Amino acid sequence: MRYFFVICFLTLQLHARVLSLSDESFASFFSGEMSTSAVKTSPFSDLINGSENYSSEYKNGYGGEFGFIYSTPYVGWRFSFEFLKPSKLSGVEGSNAGAVNYLVASDITSVAPKVGIELHLSKKSNSRLYLFGFYGSANLTMINTYTGLTVSPNADYEANFKASSSVYGGGIGWEWAFVDTTTLGLELGYRSLSFKEIKFSKDTNSLQGSKVTGDLYQDYLGQNKSLNLSSSYIALAFRFWL
Repeated sequence: MRYFFVICFLTLQLHARVLSLSDESFASFFSGEMSTSAVKTSPFSDLINGSENYSSEYKNGYGGEFGFIYSTPYVGWRFSFEFLKPSKLSGVEGSNAGAVNYLVASDITSVAPKVGIELHLSKKSNSRLYLFGFYGSANLTMINTYTGLTVSPNADYEANFKASSSVYGGGIGWEWAFVDTTTLGLELGYRSLSFKEIKFSKDTNSLQGSKVTGDLYQDYLGQNKSLNLSSSYIALAFRFWL
């Protein structure tokens, strides 16, 4: 009986599926990414006047993506959800002429369903180089929380915003065998994403007076505020071929 189990084990080992990227068709995946940020102080700047100063700003962007891939030897299709979430800011001093007017905390989240294409430039069994492109529709949620106000409305408040925009981009990637039928992928890409019409999603009494749901978010000159999440990025992905 002991020899029977040994033979069965060896048989299973011999019949274990060997990864061949040119022959694989379906995979689920997830990835994490990092980028520089063009957001800076744009979520909360220029509300009172153009000479406000801030003690901190958005510097780095982070995000992730998950979905599945349908692949052929030459082309792959990627269907996914992407989320972007720069590190939350808190306790940022908003000052004018050396006097602190308020403290602000800012939290940004963007979620986008996307479809993408991969063009395989090499077709080795355990690695490949590819170009990729994608397009999707992104939704923004932003919350700015103000405390310690010494200017009107002289009371703490929270401002909630929403917006939507198209997102597109592309880049180059390298995928290689990792463990069993799992691969790692490294991507260098560029994303174009700018929210140009941001609206209040809840009523509030703000630095600019009373605002109701649907009002446009504008600066002190009456121009629409925008949020630019466009950036170059680097991403590391895990793919699980079925």
